[in-house]
Amino acid sequence: MRVFIVIIVCVFLSCKNEKRENVAKTDTVTTKLKNSNKGFATIIITNESKGNPVSIFRTKNYYNANQNLDRILSKKANDTISFLINRKEKIGITTKNHIKQETILKPDDIVEISIDDNNLSINSNCKPPKIQSSLELKTLRKSFYEIDSSRPFKPHSTKYEKKAVVYPLNINYSNFKNKEDDLFTFIDLLIKETNERKSSFSKNTTVNNCNDQHSEELDLSLVKELGLLYSYSKNEKLERIITDYYSELKLDDINLYEKTNIFIKRVILKNEKIKEKFKLKVDYGKAFDLSSNYTILKPEIQEYLKLVCINQMMAQKDNKASVLATINKFEKQYPNSFLAPQIQNHKSQLQGNTDMHSKEVLLVNHNNIKTTLDKFLKNNLGKVVYIDLWASWCLPCRYKMEDLKKLKEHYADKNVAFVYLSIDEYEKDWKQASIEEELNTNKNSFLIQNFKSSKFLKSLKINSIPRYLLLGRNGEMIDENAPGPDAKELKELINKNLL
Repeated sequence: MRVFIVIIVCVFLSCKNEKRENVAKTDTVTTKLKNSNKGFATIIITNESKGNPVSIFRTKNYYNANQNLDRILSKKANDTISFLINRKEKIGITTKNHIKQETILKPDDIVEISIDDNNLSINSNCKPPKIQSSLELKTLRKSFYEIDSSRPFKPHSTKYEKKAVVYPLNINYSNFKNKEDDLFTFIDLLIKETNERKSSFSKNTTVNNCNDQHSEELDLSLVKELGLLYSYSKNEKLERIITDYYSELKLDDINLYEKTNIFIKRVILKNEKIKEKFKLKVDYGKAFDLSSNYTILKPEIQEYLKLVCINQMMAQKDNKASVLATINKFEKQYPNSFLAPQIQNHKSQLQGNTDMHSKEVLLVNHNNIKTTLDKFLKNNLGKVVYIDLWASWCLPCRYKMEDLKKLKEHYADKNVAFVYLSIDEYEKDWKQASIEEELNTNKNSFLIQNFKSSKFLKSLKINSIPRYLLLGRNGEMIDENAPGPDAKELKELINKNLL
């Protein structure tokens, strides 16, 4: 049987992050995070890859557990970006042609990034260490699972990030079941080699005070592999080893969020997933409840783990009622939680985005000003109106936006209004995608607040997107399933109705 995992061509995997992008309009961009031990780190970019912007973003940690992680987009050949760092943070750097690389930043660090058409290199004090296993460890690993490099799968890359290759993983289930002694020989050697590497860093005085960061990266690699081994063995002894490790976890661990999520999926839920419609989802609501059984964890880590469950429920767009019910459990269990601001942020977002039954289409713009589609059309009487119904998760929608941009330029001096209406359930997803598509400053870009309940939208039977609507100069519907922005027929329709 083949199981798919992500194998990162560079150094380490990263969790899927909720991102925010801001186009760097000046030479220095400052991004702020809360909490203590702050200071500035500087990133100097030399980009010789023309038309290939550099994307720089933070990975999740304790300080930003549920924030929309800042993503800086630099389009300049030479740029300097200043980050306000909380003690230490892991930063990802990527472009549409380069797989993500990571570095660890501390206050006062200076990092140089050089990019050409073929390479992305980072000159940094604290790059994550490369991990080389001994031949003995490789041999033991191969007896339990093996990567099939002959069958790569290339995920869809975004306009700012090239995704890493995914390979099938061949699992030897028989050995997991019948060779427990060999399994623990493998595990013992894996832990031993990890500890030896950590010890070598502590003895090396030339690693620029990055010992703690390097140790945390080695620990992340270790818990990833131990979690993988446990998910296929379900061995109780191995579960105790993993749980003992997590009992020593600290809030300031640079990989806290990712390590916590591994523990949730691999140990608490034992790699089980639930099927919802056509998707397999992680049952974070169940993990939230079961996590109370793991009393060996430090109280603050257990509390943080529950926050991660709520964050992930939001990220995978779980039912709002379920998320709110879980938030209510959290608030009852931790009435004076140190994580209260993060929880309240989620709660406000969910309660402020409640479906409203109406004949109207309720809209909100990027300045949080509310209006309706009817009011918008009244304000644009005399114009032909072309509406793009899209969502952050709809890749065909976003692919077509380049054609729509060209169409808008073609009719720049004509009485034509181009409108972007997102059907995203969560406002943060819409805002993130809008920044990526450079719609966040477009006055005709809105989020539909009652997509599921608007009687007007229901009457259109919008079963798939992208979907386009064309309305005449008096606000009348011309075509409720209009041609796409790249179709010749669309120009003919617009020109006809401009007469």
